[in-house]
Amino acid sequence: RHLGNTGMLAGVFSFGFWATFGVKEGLSDEEGIVKAMELIRICREAGVTLFDNAEAYGDGKAESIFGEAYARLQKEDPELYDRRQLILTTKIYWGGTKGVNERGISKKRITEGLDNSLKRLQLDHVDIVFCHRPDKYTATDTVVRAMTDAIRSGKAMSWGTSEWPAQLITEAYWIAKMEGLE
Repeated sequence: RHLGNTGMLAGVFSFGFWATFGVKEGLSDEEGIVKAMELIRICREAGVTLFDNAEAYGDGKAESIFGEAYARLQKEDPELYDRRQLILTTKIYWGGTKGVNERGISKKRITEGLDNSLKRLQLDHVDIVFCHRPDKYTATDTVVRAMTDAIRSGKAMSWGTSEWPAQLITEAYWIAKMEGLE
């Protein structure tokens, strides 16, 4: 299946780390990493190629667990876990602390949030970074420019939205199109 107009392909099924790793008992620390390895292995053997995360999942712990599990699996079987064959995503909106700039999708939040996610995931880039929610305090053109910067800096291949209303998606599309942005 095509992922929009990105040129990337993914199977019908994906695996997400929401409400599990870093949150549930027995799915944290080393025990969580081992369980994540088991599940990622099952997914890959079944043909799953898209793995979804978000900075908010377990306050970043889900990304850390996925990152460590994936790094170990790559060492075990470099062919099955070839980074070029996978689509790895994350979402930005809720940061890991309660600071005043730790919520939303300002340029600061997107830049710092993505940098922190990449560290936790042990990656140099994600394939898609999503704006996890709309942000009524940040202008849409600011968001489009920040996401364009993330792509052009090599930290993400594409960007998308999660739970944005159609009107806001249309606005972002036309801003990008008219200003030569991603």
